[in-house]
Amino acid sequence: MLSWKNSSQTLILSVTTPSGSTLTDTTPGVFSSSGATWVYFRLELPFNGEREGAWQVQVTRAGGGGELFEPPPAEPFFVTVTAVGGPVLRPLAQPRRYYTGDVINPQVMLRYPGGNVVEDAKVTVEIESPANGTGNVLTGAGLGEASVVGGDQLDRRSSTLIRMEQAQGGTLIPTATNVYPLFDDGDRDGDYALEPNGIFGDQLVDKLRYEGNYTFHARATYGDDCTGTREAMWSTYVSVGIDPGATKIEIIATADAGGGRKQVTIRLTPRDRYGNPVGPGRGDQLGVSGTPGSTPNAPIQDRGDGSYDVGVLWDGIGPQPGVVISQPDRPPVAITPPGGLPGGWTIPLFGCPLWLIVLLAVLLLIAVLLIILH
Repeated sequence: MLSWKNSSQTLILSVTTPSGSTLTDTTPGVFSSSGATWVYFRLELPFNGEREGAWQVQVTRAGGGGELFEPPPAEPFFVTVTAVGGPVLRPLAQPRRYYTGDVINPQVMLRYPGGNVVEDAKVTVEIESPANGTGNVLTGAGLGEASVVGGDQLDRRSSTLIRMEQAQGGTLIPTATNVYPLFDDGDRDGDYALEPNGIFGDQLVDKLRYEGNYTFHARATYGDDCTGTREAMWSTYVSVGIDPGATKIEIIATADAGGGRKQVTIRLTPRDRYGNPVGPGRGDQLGVSGTPGSTPNAPIQDRGDGSYDVGVLWDGIGPQPGVVISQPDRPPVAITPPGGLPGGWTIPLFGCPLWLIVLLAVLLLIAVLLIILH
């Protein structure tokens, strides 16, 4: 857009492309409009195949010449350029839920609106992540009482965290920030394309170590003579992913339930692969079922210190009592006490110990084989 002061003057607008071609108001493909003191050009890139590089705007004025030519007076003018469109950077769809220990691929797509790929682009992602988990904090401090804030009833977990943050006088969970490069090579970006297609990513391992909010800030730069930039931001919440090997489980009570069955109380302290506890106040987010031979028959009890009690009816036929914990959008995990059967437990066959039943079965099998062979 070129504009000047006096309508008695005529200024001429032209544009020089990176290759040196001159565009005027009569060039095919250039939309032009003008008035007494202004001229307006609009053109869409790529224009005749040209897009990246230095584009020059020139302003000239028609004038006379010859030996007695008198230069016209100075004419104030201004030029403005508005760039719209260009490539768009946006995050690709992510899974609904993440858990600690998951591999995360913060994929983004950088393309022009028509789908063309931006050449020689460089993309990074800055990840702000929690440096501790609320499960760790609450397991150490214990779960306090519920509260009412602004007329809204808050649960015990939220109430305790708010009180702890107020007592600390600042942010309860610190954060850390790291920057990672993203790639468009068909391998690390996770799309397995045979050539660059504008999708950048990297499969990051062991970055989701604590529960909490993770913020992603992707930045893309492109172009040589004239560098362009694009940015995109998003966030996701990461929950504690229960790991059967790191979860503490113990049998704290047994009682005879008749018919060879046992009423068993199992105490769980759910943790992830890094040792982070789920913490108290999460019982409603844990789906509990039984392993073969075990049937949960009592609601899960939150003990307020990160451990939970589960009552199961064990029929003695399964190898040992245990529970299966399920979390949304994640495979369930079976958790059983280590070390096999607790001493003295029996199965419902005349009250005989399991080892004796196994021994009798082996002897019976040997006897059958001897009869067949003879």
